[in-house]
Amino acid sequence: MKADSSQCIEILRLQSRTPTSKILVSCPSLRISAGKIVGILGTNGAGKTSLLKCLQGLIRYEGEIRICGQSLESLSPLERSLKVTYLGRDLKPEFPFEVSAVLDQGFFGLDKTILNTSETETHWNHVVNQLKVNNLLHRDVSTLSAGEWGRVTLARTFLRKARVTCLDEALSALDLDGLGRALELMLEYRKQGSNFLIVSHDWNLLAECADEIIAMKDGCVLTQGLPSDILTEKILRELFPDELNLRFNLSSGPNPRIQFKNKL
Repeated sequence: MKADSSQCIEILRLQSRTPTSKILVSCPSLRISAGKIVGILGTNGAGKTSLLKCLQGLIRYEGEIRICGQSLESLSPLERSLKVTYLGRDLKPEFPFEVSAVLDQGFFGLDKTILNTSETETHWNHVVNQLKVNNLLHRDVSTLSAGEWGRVTLARTFLRKARVTCLDEALSALDLDGLGRALELMLEYRKQGSNFLIVSHDWNLLAECADEIIAMKDGCVLTQGLPSDILTEKILRELFPDELNLRFNLSSGPNPRIQFKNKL
């Protein structure tokens, strides 16, 4: 596959299977331009997490993946982690560990000449203050609530400032203030060319913040497009056939809003 300089993520003939040959993810072709926030939509087990883990080389796959023009297979594990970072619903360790030490992990593998600069210090302060983690720095992580831990792990992830950040239901524990603050950082970094891939079951969140949405079913990428093209009753009913007992109320426009009303 010839690299396209305008694309941040390029996928061709991607397949990943379990040892018993069950398809985890199948994607004939997918391209995502630089500076995009992309939502990934589908039921549990649709292949969303597997797609993100392929992008970081965490699971075996066949086919080709390019990040910023470079083949994923040509990169060392450290080089991959500097281009693509993944955050799931991270379990909180139940042992003495200061929040500041968790945040330091975000800089793992970076050149020390980069770390010891005023720019890095400014970046640290900006992320920590924006996500309101500054008052948690000396707290034991075992004492944090789920929402506080969510802010800490997001701060650690954003501190890395990878070209591609994969958030796998990583926003679900945040309150409205925390969610708003995280989205503001994503919008800021998007302007600088960074990409965010967000797996979420909050369809309205994806409608509001995503530039594009990828729809997945049974391990396959069905379609990719604008929120207004994907969040239609036809596609939602194809993706979520078990939700037929619910009635969708879809508003029109570039950022459709979805309401559910039980037929009963």
